[in-house]
Amino acid sequence: MKIGSWKSAVLMTVVIATGFLPADKIWAQLVDAEVVCEGLSNPFGIAIEDRSDRIFIAESGLQRVVLIEDGKPKLAIDGFRKTEMNGYVSGPMGIRFMGPGNLWVGCSNEQGRGCLSLFAFRRGSKSVLKADGYEKSFKPKEVAGMPEFSNFSGITFCEENFYAIGSNGEKGWLSLGVFGRTLTGFHPRIPNDQERSGEGAFNFSGMAVDPLGVYLAATQIGGRSAKKDAVLTMYSLAGRCLQNYPLALRDPVALAYSKSGRMFVLDASFANPQEGGVFELIANGPDRCDVKEICSIPFGAGMAFDSSGVLYVTSLGAEAESANQTPQGKLLKIVIEEQQDSNGQVPSGE
Repeated sequence: MKIGSWKSAVLMTVVIATGFLPADKIWAQLVDAEVVCEGLSNPFGIAIEDRSDRIFIAESGLQRVVLIEDGKPKLAIDGFRKTEMNGYVSGPMGIRFMGPGNLWVGCSNEQGRGCLSLFAFRRGSKSVLKADGYEKSFKPKEVAGMPEFSNFSGITFCEENFYAIGSNGEKGWLSLGVFGRTLTGFHPRIPNDQERSGEGAFNFSGMAVDPLGVYLAATQIGGRSAKKDAVLTMYSLAGRCLQNYPLALRDPVALAYSKSGRMFVLDASFANPQEGGVFELIANGPDRCDVKEICSIPFGAGMAFDSSGVLYVTSLGAEAESANQTPQGKLLKIVIEEQQDSNGQVPSGE
């Protein structure tokens, strides 16, 4: 995104200063979700390919990655190691495209260690890839005192900077690295409670780089309680904590920016899934972030925008015990209407 494309220098300054837009500029309306595909087995991560807008889902309950075509899952990568995530049978977790055809997958290797594998989908090829048929695969560098991860639930990047959320079942860390021809310096850098000592164990859950490539935004969630105590933290791209924002949400498991620079989170609300859904985060002063419900979605897991600004969300569909027995996951589509700003414009972000 080019800075010069923003309609207002004021809006541009706000985004650079805070990482998201203020409420008096743009505000979403409550909308309904459209079912694109159902009967999925524990669909966690979602990735949308650049330009083509092909949608790939980490169908973790069947330890595979699928391509969604005409409302049905088509096998793309098969044979991942079976693991568990919060009671749900799982396999691959976080997935993300880095350019057309290059899909990163967070998974667990044969030794049970979390790794990041890069798969190449050749144009026109209809071949199904195997989990060990990656182009490259990396695991975090072993560092004294740092944990070993069992999987990676989130992946994002900005130019050569590479970020992943890893967990060992007890504690989540943000791992940072630099990707060129290989992934260098990749190891845990930021523990989940680094800025929250004395406030209990929190886990990183969602993250994204803002559209201008200035900040890394990450959400942290606490235990599965009714308390709405989630936190949004803004980091520099080098991983330095800049600002914490308390959120009136329980479990924001995914985070994404729209084309126009608006920030959205998906709250799974484990204590009461029926209160979960997509929420917009609204800047309200230097240290406050309000939330506005956009769409009610129980058991949310992952989300991503396509190139036209349509938001796609995965839902596990049910509690773990039920979902593990009968696939109830869904892929949902949400068209978010944007109001005009005070100048009668909706920032294009192009």
